[in-house]
Amino acid sequence: MEFMAPEDQQRISMETLEIYAPIAERLGMGNLKGDLEDLAFKYAQPEEYNWLIRQIQDKRTNRKKYIDEIMPEVKKRVLLAGIKVINIDSRVKHLYSLYRKLLKYDKDPNRVYDLVAMRIIVPDIKSCYETMGIVHKHYKPLPGLIKDYISFPKPTGYQSLHTTVFCEGGKLVEIQIRTPEMHDYADKGIAAHWLYSESGKKDVFKTNPKEVQWIIELRNFLRGVMTGETLDQVKSDFLKSRIFVFTPQGQIKDLPRGATPIDFAYSADAGLGNRVKGARVNDKMVPIDYELRNGEVVDIIRGKNPKPSRDWLRFVKTNEAKRKIRSWFRNNDEDKDLGKKDKIK
Repeated sequence: MEFMAPEDQQRISMETLEIYAPIAERLGMGNLKGDLEDLAFKYAQPEEYNWLIRQIQDKRTNRKKYIDEIMPEVKKRVLLAGIKVINIDSRVKHLYSLYRKLLKYDKDPNRVYDLVAMRIIVPDIKSCYETMGIVHKHYKPLPGLIKDYISFPKPTGYQSLHTTVFCEGGKLVEIQIRTPEMHDYADKGIAAHWLYSESGKKDVFKTNPKEVQWIIELRNFLRGVMTGETLDQVKSDFLKSRIFVFTPQGQIKDLPRGATPIDFAYSADAGLGNRVKGARVNDKMVPIDYELRNGEVVDIIRGKNPKPSRDWLRFVKTNEAKRKIRSWFRNNDEDKDLGKKDKIK
């Protein structure tokens, strides 16, 4: 990239940030996603990149040195509790991820505690929770920064325990605890399954069916849209930040952030979407343009007859929902000029 013309650097770096890195993230390939973002960041936002390097270069070096110094004591305490430690190391946060996090904290590096994090790999889930207990026994945790991504995985499928604790000298350190399988998935995502299969190792974890389904949906979507609309629609439907919501039966629906009960209904079935009369979220009635949040249970109230509204096009977020609404009107001759009247993307 460094030998390319500036306009090519900008174009390729923005494509990487907007398309390729989000695809890697969506497939759970966290390390690849971070590498792609860091490579593109330098050319997409050179001023911000140089500012960040100046701000954190010394802090990052000092923090890594400190964590490497306290690591043997942490490992010793876990081992004395009878827990096998497969590996313990430190990881440096990717630059672009760090920059986006700093934007939430007024660009103050002192408010980011995972600039360098300690990572402990233990044999199984039981050992993960036992290790966290040992860590909290010896190091006081910071309230509000204990995160259980094992019981509640991230939308990408990422699993781990995270805790931020006061270590020697009162310094705050983020500690991540996971199994080898979780570690492989965090690094390689869905590809970890096939790597295990091809290497002949025991397949101790299964391919995340949501990720496979997402690949299939993306393939089918690309086959079905007009070429000129493809890029914007892929970015809108498939590469936005995602949420997981549940049906009353416990089935998971994967939707872009900002999706509504109407989007939810059409993601399940066009017949259900066309019959939406109302919606309950966590047993409470909500407007049909309500923005769903991660982990909510959505119950669609069905009308007797299919009757979508053109007004829905003004607030639904997914192109799938918009396409099915327009399709219903075309097939029922309710509004032959719908496409002309509603230029809503």
